Amino acid sequence: MGIVPDKSPRELCVQVTLDAIKDAGLTLAEVDGLDHCNAFAEPIMYHAEAVAEYIGWQPRHCVTVNTGGGTTFMALNMAAAPFRQAWQDTIVVAMADSLRSFMTRDQAMVVQSSSGHPHYEQPYGPTCPAYYALIARAHMDQFGTTEAQFAEAACSCRAWASQHPKAQMRDLISVEDVMNSRANRRPAQSSGLLAGLRWRSGGGDHPQRPCKDGPHKPVTLLGYGEGTPTNTSARPKT
Repeated sequence: MGIVPDKSPRELCVQVTLDAIKDAGLTLAEVDGLDHCNAFAEPIMYHAEAVAEYIGWQPRHCVTVNTGGGTTFMALNMAAAPFRQAWQDTIVVAMADSLRSFMTRDQAMVVQSSSGHPHYEQPYGPTCPAYYALIARAHMDQFGTTEAQFAEAACSCRAWASQHPKAQMRDLISVEDVMNSRANRRPAQSSGLLAGLRWRSGGGDHPQRPCKDGPHKPVTLLGYGEGTPTNTSARPKT
């Protein structure tokens, strides 16, 4: 788990797209659109279109989403939007990457350290986890949040991962485990990090109306919230 050198990121994207469609009890002909996230290890400008072409599929709708840690939620919102306009019925949301298989540590560090603002952040060399630490520190200063409370989020993530048979880290952890782990940025610990590995996820998005009978009970998207207070972590709005 985590290293798959025999499959390119695009091949993983193709696999998870087809797996998601099959898991929903659908066929390609029954899916109207494809929402995808680009891959760091093999970035393609029109990623969703490239994956569809690889499959030999011509969906009515293709979009590639790249909003960092919010990509999954943004993709779900963009998949739900056509339903509100009543011009599509079924969209597959899928993403995959091969960071450990196709990127060296130095390459990964270059990507992470070049994602910030060129004037206000990059000169200090922070990586993506450091930006989250800045946000966490601001939350602590403003609301009195403690590191132990943030550690509970890592424990919750691990508890959900323990229920996924293909998750890489499935062992349950405690707040004490997180607090005693190696600190790689403050106020967060290494056990609170998302693993940098081969990852993939997929799902179908369908409006709140009767769905085609499938192998699983449908999950209803009740709502979606989004806000953009600032782009630069070093210049938060207070």
